[in-house]
Amino acid sequence: MKFLDYIRMVNASLVQHKLRTGLTVLAVVIGSVAVISVLAAIITVRTVFEQQLEASGALTRIIVSNESRMNEGPGGGGPQAIPPGQQGQEAVRLTPKLAARIAALPHVTAVSPALRVYPIQSIRLKDGDGKQYAIENITAIEANAAGTMPVAIGRFVKPGEMRAIVLSSGYAESFGLGANPRELIGQKVILKGKPGEPLGTRPPPTKSGEPVDYDENQVVEVTATVVGIAGGGPGDGSESFVSLEWGTALMTRYFCKFEEPRKGQDPNDFDESGEKQCTFVGENSIAREGYSVIGVNVDSVANVAGVASEIQEMGVFTQTAQDMLSAITTVLTIVGSILGGIGAVSLLVATIGIVNTMIMATYERRREIGVMRATGASRRTVLTLFTLEAGMIGFWGGVIGLGFAMVVRLLGNAALNAELSGQGLAEGNYISFPIWLIVGVIAGTTSLGILAGVLPAARAARADPVDALASGG
Repeated sequence: MKFLDYIRMVNASLVQHKLRTGLTVLAVVIGSVAVISVLAAIITVRTVFEQQLEASGALTRIIVSNESRMNEGPGGGGPQAIPPGQQGQEAVRLTPKLAARIAALPHVTAVSPALRVYPIQSIRLKDGDGKQYAIENITAIEANAAGTMPVAIGRFVKPGEMRAIVLSSGYAESFGLGANPRELIGQKVILKGKPGEPLGTRPPPTKSGEPVDYDENQVVEVTATVVGIAGGGPGDGSESFVSLEWGTALMTRYFCKFEEPRKGQDPNDFDESGEKQCTFVGENSIAREGYSVIGVNVDSVANVAGVASEIQEMGVFTQTAQDMLSAITTVLTIVGSILGGIGAVSLLVATIGIVNTMIMATYERRREIGVMRATGASRRTVLTLFTLEAGMIGFWGGVIGLGFAMVVRLLGNAALNAELSGQGLAEGNYISFPIWLIVGVIAGTTSLGILAGVLPAARAARADPVDALASGG
């Protein structure tokens, strides 16, 4: 018997028992859709994250920190191993000198130090309703090729720009401009410092050469113009940005220090007011603590790992987009395994349904089997016929399940792009089914059908022709 003859007979048998075949195929459809959904979700999440990283230039960016868990500044990441030779040693400060060393490395195109501005406690719109809102994160960053973050509206701060700020997207809604966030551009906001934080202001001079004690109850406010609203890149959901120069100024504290006596001058001399001469000396957090993080741009993705390794040899930590992707992949694999197990249970139930259907078919078609054997059909022919019938149930279940998933894919892409567009992120065909998934699902459900049909088919092949004809089934 030719293969096409087998297919024709199998399809005729399936059509003859529409209800039973339909219910069995439906079970396979449910199982295949469950598996497709899990795999597609994992692929989609990774694709969205990877494409957004690529759009923001993060794939060629390295974030340098002196902490094993980087949680400050743009592009924070996860835990890392201690760099070689640094176990038990004091963390290396991220100084301007270190930034210059990194900038001199081969394949490094730009270096952008960043500083967390922590003395600010709240923000309000200058011409608004007067309500104060907690400030979440303000990062002062050198706005060059390695430090310019994506903005949804307006522009990013310029290098050296003072009293300008790029706000995180949440403040537009807080200020009552959620429907028209563009109206926030050009408006002024008041940044309120924490009590005792001078925000770069000079205290009154003293007679002592000791550091000036700022009034711990004094609250300083500064005004800034909104030039942009952050968006379109990872890590900007609650982060606002100012220039490194202004951030450094806000983090500067001034101390009163004696003027050193000039050559030939009596150290006990006093000025006309009877006080020793005193000058203000500014000290910012970079001098005290170093930068929070340093952003590094590399000329190509292929050179990122090598540059990161060279930077680690300086005794600091690095975080790359590939590290983040690996961490996300690990999480997705765990979640996918759990959800995939649920989908596998659905396919197991469908397989049991195919076994039951084919066993019932062998009982109902005993006379047909007897006629086939009496007219010269071999046991192998009967075995092949019933095995193919079970495989066909699995095949159609996979095809229909895949077709249903394709419809969901179209609707899902439309909904996802609408959401991404509303957040100022790039649109794309994120939900997709690679060829291996399409072929794998159909091949998998067909194989399960064939395996489920082997036992009933073997039972039918072993039937005695005389007993089968006499059964009247």
